[in-house]
Amino acid sequence: MFREILPNLRGPITVMATLAVPGYIGTEAGLSFLGVGITPPTPSWGQMIANSVSWYQVDPMYFVIPGAFLFLTVLSLTVLGDRLRHAIDEGEAAA
Repeated sequence: MFREILPNLRGPITVMATLAVPGYIGTEAGLSFLGVGITPPTPSWGQMIANSVSWYQVDPMYFVIPGAFLFLTVLSLTVLGDRLRHAIDEGEAAA
């Protein structure tokens, strides 16, 4: 089992982990935006976006900055997972 199965699972497990993390980040931000996520002393992009809704008319950057960083983090981790999957698939095809 340790010599045949686990080495073949290393690539898919790594890819699944890197593709699952953006979903977890988005879920946490969504729950924090709704007020059922992390408690307020702990920082969260969802809380920052929820708190900035009332300030959107005054200064939209309170809303844009946490939203942009949340978007860029999720996008970069998704692209990383996709590129990693592509690299592992090419490596398995060559072997």
